[in-house]
Amino acid sequence: MSKKPSKADQKRLARRLFVLDRQAIPTVAFSIGVSESTLRRWKKDAATGGDNWDAARSANALAGDQPHLSGPV
Repeated sequence: MSKKPSKADQKRLARRLFVLDRQAIPTVAFSIGVSESTLRRWKKDAATGGDNWDAARSANALAGDQPHLSGPV
């Protein structure tokens, strides 16, 4: 039986999927098993703490980084 990821792990994964993989909020929320409102709250809380996911996503795109592909290549 697999162990459910911690909330901190879910938040890290959500950020990676949104910023690096450039997935949309609904897609990220579905992928990690949380509601869109929960994900939006995490994103807002992170921005309040100085980690603006939108700015990080834009900077990643401007840097020319390709979206991170999850899974085997």
